[in-house]
Amino acid sequence: MRVRLSGRDQQELIDFVKELETLQNFEITYASELRDSTRTNNPKYQNSKEIMQYVDIKKKA
Repeated sequence: MRVRLSGRDQQELIDFVKELETLQNFEITYASELRDSTRTNNPKYQNSKEIMQYVDIKKKA
């Protein structure tokens, strides 16, 4: 499953991904670089101050 995560800062996303792996028994198989959401072509995000990342996750067996 590919999921787009967004948060207020880099540390918030890093902490969430670590928690997802340890507490929820998920495995992160891919993680994109953290980036500003203003780098998209969608004008909806032009004024956003959030950081975003795409991750692929799967449930551990």
